[in-house]
Amino acid sequence: MGCIIFETCGTDGDVLPFIRIGRKLLNYGHRVAIVTHSYYESIAKESKLDFISVDTPAEYAQFINDNASTSQNPQGHIFFLKRHVLSRVLRTYDKIKNYYVPGQTVIFSKSPGFISTIVSEKLDIPRVMCFFAPSFIMSKEFVITFYNLLKDDIISIRKELGLHSEYSWEKWWKSAERNIGLWPDWFEAEKSDSINSDSIYIERVGFVVDSSEFCDIPDDVKSLINDKEKPILINSSSSSLFINSDFFESSIKACEVLGQKAIIVGRHKEFMPANLPKGIYYFSHLPFGYLMTEAKAIIHHGGIGTSAQALASGLPQLVLAGGVDRPDNAMCLKRLGVGEYLLPPQWNYKCVMESLQRIITSKTVKEACLSVAEKMKKDNPIASICNIIDSILNSKERKMNKDKLYYEGNEFATLKKCDYDENNFHEKNDNENDIDKLIKNYSKEKLELALLLLTKSSPTTLGKESLIVKQPRKEGINIFPLTYYQERFWFLNKIEPNSLALNTFSAYMIYGNLNVEALEKTFNEIINRHENLRTTFGEIDGKPVQFVLPTIEFRLPVIDIQGDDRNNQNLEVERILSTKSYEPFDLSKGPLIRVLLIKLSEDEHIIWWGMHHIINDGWGSTVLIREIKELYSWFAYNKKHNLSELNVQCPDFAVWQRTYSNKGEKKDRMIKYWKKQLEGCNFKLSLPSDYTRPLVRTYNGSEELFYLPKSIRTKLKTLSNEVGVSLFMTLLSAFKLLVYINTNEHDIVIGSPVSGRNSEVLENLICDLTNMLVLRTVIDENDRIYDVMHKVKETALGAFQNQELPFQEIYSVLHYEIEPGYSPLFQMMFVFHEIFPQEKEQFLEGLNTRYLNIKKKVSQFDISLNMFDDNEEGLYGKFEYNTDLFSRETILKFVNQFKELLEVLIENPDLKISELCVKINDNYHQKLIKGEKEENVLDIEKDIVDADSDNGAGYQIYKIL
Repeated sequence: MGCIIFETCGTDGDVLPFIRIGRKLLNYGHRVAIVTHSYYESIAKESKLDFISVDTPAEYAQFINDNASTSQNPQGHIFFLKRHVLSRVLRTYDKIKNYYVPGQTVIFSKSPGFISTIVSEKLDIPRVMCFFAPSFIMSKEFVITFYNLLKDDIISIRKELGLHSEYSWEKWWKSAERNIGLWPDWFEAEKSDSINSDSIYIERVGFVVDSSEFCDIPDDVKSLINDKEKPILINSSSSSLFINSDFFESSIKACEVLGQKAIIVGRHKEFMPANLPKGIYYFSHLPFGYLMTEAKAIIHHGGIGTSAQALASGLPQLVLAGGVDRPDNAMCLKRLGVGEYLLPPQWNYKCVMESLQRIITSKTVKEACLSVAEKMKKDNPIASICNIIDSILNSKERKMNKDKLYYEGNEFATLKKCDYDENNFHEKNDNENDIDKLIKNYSKEKLELALLLLTKSSPTTLGKESLIVKQPRKEGINIFPLTYYQERFWFLNKIEPNSLALNTFSAYMIYGNLNVEALEKTFNEIINRHENLRTTFGEIDGKPVQFVLPTIEFRLPVIDIQGDDRNNQNLEVERILSTKSYEPFDLSKGPLIRVLLIKLSEDEHIIWWGMHHIINDGWGSTVLIREIKELYSWFAYNKKHNLSELNVQCPDFAVWQRTYSNKGEKKDRMIKYWKKQLEGCNFKLSLPSDYTRPLVRTYNGSEELFYLPKSIRTKLKTLSNEVGVSLFMTLLSAFKLLVYINTNEHDIVIGSPVSGRNSEVLENLICDLTNMLVLRTVIDENDRIYDVMHKVKETALGAFQNQELPFQEIYSVLHYEIEPGYSPLFQMMFVFHEIFPQEKEQFLEGLNTRYLNIKKKVSQFDISLNMFDDNEEGLYGKFEYNTDLFSRETILKFVNQFKELLEVLIENPDLKISELCVKINDNYHQKLIKGEKEENVLDIEKDIVDADSDNGAGYQIYKIL
């Protein structure tokens, strides 16, 4: 007989299944020990298992507290593992070393198995790694990141044990003799989503549940369950992390209103009301295996242990799911038809009451529960596990990585044979007979598919941490973290919930016979393609998350104003678009895209759409235009569109960004750059204002537009090429010089957005992936203009190379204290746009379209200069400004000065900055003396109108807006 060691850390769902398996192995005559927390000593000994504690009662109490407070975010989880798992490897090793029997021992551990992996290698014990649910299988990319964050600690432990310090994630992840999944294959979200654990084969044996028929039940509980009216069970879980007052209040109130008797079981009485309503009873611990068979339904947190036990008992389940695997499990339960689930935003008694009433009265749910329970009776997971352990013990020759067909998705993908030695994994090709025998066990079709998939694998893409991959999606609402960029907007919205500064919008005039039905179908398809357009935002346990809704039914609102005359139509259009464009968004309620069609006549319409900045940026707007063009032609004229399938979505980028981006040496390098670059900056620099700055920052704003003809653009482009800079850098240099001239400050800090779409898979997404760069240039009065241009170039290139550090982390590492009256780090912004062809061409087939400018009423910063490059016509400019700081006259002065600056740059780029200031001021004053101020004001408006179009109706609307 053998010696079996079960090693696990966690709560009831992690420990009790191992104790149940251990009891069975005792019957086979094996020697069995459980290595776990001191809390489970009495339960283990009642089951006649040998017990090895990894902690003291006080340490276990700290373990539970930290599990609740720290372990459910990446940084906290790493801290948790270091404090409560890795710190105990050495002392646990000593205890196991004194217990095991050389050559006759198998160690059985829960994944990721840090303790058992090291102990197994040091003592040469075969290891079985156990996964408790499909969601516990980590992708290769996550495994690598997860391991690398703990690598130094693991190598340090290995050195103390005399093990080789060269160790990789692959040796850790793939070193188990067998990998077992404690769930049946029918529990997975979809049959097509079979587990791919990056070259480890998972043997799914089924749920290990409590099958005890007789339990010691207190008399007062027996009287409750022997009543004619069966109770509702409310299970509060072993950990308090996802169980709070909302969980209890909503569950208890729902039962009370429905007149349902309820039994609450769990440790966390502190979260419950002081006085329970009549018919609601609390117990700190009861044997659930028996209790579930006597209940009407169960409300619980979604842990796999409780879910499985309820399935075996044929009990309808209502899951209040939150965090880690709980939503995944809940979605699997819903797919099986055995109940419903609610996410934290729905944790109120009305939602709980309605769902509970449905599952306890539904005949369909009851039949599904009984069907699944019957199916589980046919599984014998403990017997399967015992057979696996016996096969390892009886094996004459143990290899740490057996011959396997590894599979990808639902089919076999690669065929390999490996061997293991103390220092290396390597390919082994000297035993063709064994491979031949293995091949004979599989059908010709599967082997052909294996070879086909193998040939399709691209070695250039394997193991790259930069690869953004699609994350699994489950039925119903999916929960993901926010991107760092979304997080910035989320916190801005928290500070100023009704702020209009983050509203984005566009409007177009449409001439011709518009197919309204096709246009509605177009937007429906776009919303279906892009998850970001059906995403809302909220919090779970104080952390912002995004909720991706499975579908949104879109209807295109049409406002018909055909009966009005042209003047009244213009006034009404102005009112409608101004109202819609500045209507606040509630991020917790979707959709965060709004679309409106205004009908002026049978052949004239205006299409308007608006979004919150958290779901879209400028690049995404061009993607939207392109998709409208393609899909309208599809629905209106049945022309096949050329849009490619979206391989990833914004949530996939968010997971990748938080898993791989800005880690280790790369992050350290970027932090070092920004600290050095921004040391000693004047972050409050702004152009001189007309009014006193409010104590709290406001967003009231306006804009002034101007135009630079094509001749000026051509000369600026030529100058840029001669100096060796881009047009962006030349225009930014001019803006910085404008600030210098008006402030006499040498240290100029201006912000500028940069697109984070540095991967091909992100180019076709409608989402916001912009980060803010802080561009600092120190100007000396003895510099020449081209010196400033080179300084700006150097600053820009350095910023671009370190652009991935999120803006909020920049001011965090600088220990910058945000002041209510100022935006963080800079008060002025410069934005350079290329006008994409989609904005100029007719994007609705068979129709003429024109862009309409809706005048801004908000400003995110003191002043923002937006420049639009149009190869064919010239340069458009727009100054957005805060009207609580600046008057229109002052902004017009800045516009004229900027134009003057550009002309001087073109004519005399070697002019000294000290001479430039005199020249610009002299030119401006000369124009004032000549009375050109009023003319320039008119020129700004006239230039835009003339450059845009001479179409009568469009001109009138454009001018009004």
